[in-house]
Amino acid sequence: EQVADSGSTVTSEEITGLLGDTDYAFQVQAINAIGFGDLSSSSAVVRTAPIVPAAPDFAPEIVELGQYWAVVKLGAPPYDGGAAILSYIVSIFDIAADGSPTLFREELTTDFPTNITGLHGFSLYVFHVRAVNEIGLGRPSPLCSHVRTLPVPPDTPQALSVSHLEQYAFELSWKVP
Repeated sequence: EQVADSGSTVTSEEITGLLGDTDYAFQVQAINAIGFGDLSSSSAVVRTAPIVPAAPDFAPEIVELGQYWAVVKLGAPPYDGGAAILSYIVSIFDIAADGSPTLFREELTTDFPTNITGLHGFSLYVFHVRAVNEIGLGRPSPLCSHVRTLPVPPDTPQALSVSHLEQYAFELSWKVP
């Protein structure tokens, strides 16, 4: 990158657009109307600051499923951004009747597999996971395939009433939950 014209007295330059968590060494070369001078010796190797973790390569795997819970498994992302992974955010999405996902909630975890509780019975969900390091929140993994929690028993009928019809018969009535 050329940073100054011939005859310049510039002796420093800010280099931008570098990649995070990457080693760099620099050299300087003078140029005039006659040509190029020799390259300076290389600077010491310097490393740019860490970045957020990469997205996990694979969607989370649902390894166990219950009526109101799911066990989610995920491998570590391929790159931690140059800083240790501190935790993971599991995003849980409800699947609407039209097939569109809506964020249900997010949970913080530090290891996998992790047990996600508080789901609704016999409901469709998808999950994705993001890693967190000291720099911030990484990009999400791909969404897992749709999973449906297990069926649940029906709710209890309400407002049960008994009416006497005849000597050996009664009529029961109730409200559907």
